[in-house]
Amino acid sequence: MNLRVNLSRYVYLMLCAAFFFNPVFEAPKNIFFGIALILFVFSLLNERISLSLFDWFILFFAPALLLASMWSTFPVKASAFVDVFRYMMVFFIISKIRLNNSQKLNLIVVAGFGTVVAIFYGAYIHFHLGIGDYWELPSVGHVNHSAIYAVIMASMLSSVLIINWRQMNGVSKVQLLSLYSIISLYIVVGESRAAFGIYCVVIVFQSVYVSLFSKRAALWICGLLLLSICIAVLGGVRVVQKQELLASESNILSNRSGIWSIALANLDDNLIFGVGKNNFDKIDMSAIGGVDRNGIPRTGISHAHNIYINTVAETGVVGFVMYSIYFSYIFYLLVINFNKVFLKKELSDREYWLGAFSALLITLGIGFVNTTFHHEHALISVLAFSLFINKAREN
Repeated sequence: MNLRVNLSRYVYLMLCAAFFFNPVFEAPKNIFFGIALILFVFSLLNERISLSLFDWFILFFAPALLLASMWSTFPVKASAFVDVFRYMMVFFIISKIRLNNSQKLNLIVVAGFGTVVAIFYGAYIHFHLGIGDYWELPSVGHVNHSAIYAVIMASMLSSVLIINWRQMNGVSKVQLLSLYSIISLYIVVGESRAAFGIYCVVIVFQSVYVSLFSKRAALWICGLLLLSICIAVLGGVRVVQKQELLASESNILSNRSGIWSIALANLDDNLIFGVGKNNFDKIDMSAIGGVDRNGIPRTGISHAHNIYINTVAETGVVGFVMYSIYFSYIFYLLVINFNKVFLKKELSDREYWLGAFSALLITLGIGFVNTTFHHEHALISVLAFSLFINKAREN
């Protein structure tokens, strides 16, 4: 067995550890991701790998953004690109590493276990210790971002359950159903309206696939979804209360429209390169009004609550085009592999296709009202994307 195969095992173990800690603790995940990268580089020393044009695009993604930031409106710290470098390198490693099907599935399951641990740990912090205004995943933070992470994770687990249900033993079914149910409960009782909405859309989309093989199972899934919605509405969960409150104030977008208008107007200053990565708070938002927690008038906001506007405002047309190429190519691969995946009798490819498509739908769908694809939920998204590409390259 060659060096690359031996080291690939350890890269896989480091990735498992990193994705387990991803929503729980900041330091451990960075350590394990770093070790995985180092081991992956060593695994390539005695074997050449072929690199496509897209591979080169991924490798130079963060450096290119860093170079373009030299012409941004405000100075940009190099640390602003650590997040981009991290999720692009994780994407590259998983898409190129040698993993068998069990290892691919284990990465999803371990990430699911980590999410459940984060949910319970977050509950302990919020409800028992009384820290924070919301029930959040500790390392993910903001309640909306925590919900986005949970929806992506739930969609990956449901993809595995749907495709492998008949082949799974009882223990595996109970295990995955438990993970999925806990994460789904967190989404339903949460406060992110967009996350709850896209969660329903993903369930309907996956039910359409199930209906091709079992209309009864699809009806059961849709029935459970309707039951969940009824419980949420009648039970007055926070996402429903928030919607009712904002509707009564004629503020459905929660002041987002004002933020978007100012951000787009600011593009006149530097359309090509933007204000700089992580510099959205440099845009003067005083016209919106409001105060921060300390009662001081708010003049800046950390992000646009819209992935499209946030990207073009911070990185200009250059960054917007780069991210557009990335997501467009993922979508292109999903389209061209559709027939290969769904017209063959082998089922092992389908869970990764469903997971990747769901993650893309969630990222770009919620992206209209939240700043998706950064930090932890970018990492969980690239896990879905790269597992699909890894499997597609096997074929």
